[in-house]
Amino acid sequence: MTHTHPQPHQNPKPLRRSRLRHGWVALGLGALMHSAVAAPVNSALDSRLFLQILAAEMYVRANENANAFQIMLEAARQQREPDLYRRAVNIALQSGSGGSALMAARAWGSDWATSDEAAQFELQILLALNRVSETGPVLRRWVLALNGEAQVKAIQSIPNLFSSVKDKPDALRVVRRALSGLTLDTAAAVALHTSWGRMALAAGDGAAALQDAQTAHRLDRSADWPALLALALMEQGESAAEALVSSHTQATAAPVQHSHTVALAYARVLINLKRWADAQTQLQYLQQRWPEVHEKDPDLAYEQANMAEKLGQWDDMERLLRGLIQNHPTYAHAYNALGYAWADRNVRLAEAKVLIEQAVALAPEDGYILDSLGWVEFRLGNHSQALAHLKRAFELKADAEIAAHWGEVLWVTGDREQALVVWRKGLSLNAENATLRNTLKRFNAQP
Repeated sequence: MTHTHPQPHQNPKPLRRSRLRHGWVALGLGALMHSAVAAPVNSALDSRLFLQILAAEMYVRANENANAFQIMLEAARQQREPDLYRRAVNIALQSGSGGSALMAARAWGSDWATSDEAAQFELQILLALNRVSETGPVLRRWVLALNGEAQVKAIQSIPNLFSSVKDKPDALRVVRRALSGLTLDTAAAVALHTSWGRMALAAGDGAAALQDAQTAHRLDRSADWPALLALALMEQGESAAEALVSSHTQATAAPVQHSHTVALAYARVLINLKRWADAQTQLQYLQQRWPEVHEKDPDLAYEQANMAEKLGQWDDMERLLRGLIQNHPTYAHAYNALGYAWADRNVRLAEAKVLIEQAVALAPEDGYILDSLGWVEFRLGNHSQALAHLKRAFELKADAEIAAHWGEVLWVTGDREQALVVWRKGLSLNAENATLRNTLKRFNAQP
């Protein structure tokens, strides 16, 4: 009935806007504006500093970034001011001088040992320069400069920060060594073991990733992150990880209400693993546990209908899709799914065409939906229209199942040579596609 549609890491912490262009002057102007009600506040911007900043910015405008950098860094060191350090780093980065940027970031960190921003700058520059072995002390300083939710989010972002490192096992070794032995609260410790596990998975060490996930889960059985890691491991063939997911489900049972994130991800993994009955059970659990989410999220009803079709439960499929159409009348895939299911079974073709045409009206450039329109036209005997729609569908979305349909119409209409060409394209996209393999078997074709 349905075609599989593609289905979100955390971005690095955004850099705060520099105050250099206005902040220093504002210190003096603010005092003047409030002089009637408050004593004047002297600006930190003396004449010497003003001339240094002005000279540096003029050098920037003249594309003489080396001079601009030296002047700005000198000013930053004299004043021990984060805004000036930040500007020095940015000047170096804009000129492509990673070494200078690193120098400024390290000077900043030396003056402000507890600055998480300075540590993050240094860490990102080191990674950009592929100096992974030097990141350990900086990473540790960055994490220790934070606390509470900010610390948790920083730890969770580490796998993404190191994702561009080619030597994944080495990156994991550096991070483990840097952050081992820290005294962390439970949430941060869960995040740490989960991040190690995600990096282990990226490094191809499923056993180590599972061990990290289990450690994190023991710390807090209701935490989502270890369960999400376990689901990723399930997709990689680590069947033992499913026990952790089940334990998480039990820990988050009513009356305590937790996020539906894991439950929904679990359903999607079961679908990807083609465990249709289990997936249907999980989707039903989602509907019962979080009815408000189910009503707002049309994808859940869509997936439930998909599971019903896979299990041959046609009445349930139709009921779910009609309810989806009623509750979400602009959800094109509901019309398409019901129409395609009928067309594929060669029943209720007139109704199927009407539904699919409604889907096309809502999503005219969706290759999968145009494939459905071509298929129902073929079932109705309208071969020329079918060929036009299927050709366009494949242009929009090169997909093995669309190739199977297009090739079949070509074969039936006598253009067998072109049918073989299309089927070969489909095989190159996905040689294991069931629809394509069955089509070739029915026609005893060997592309």
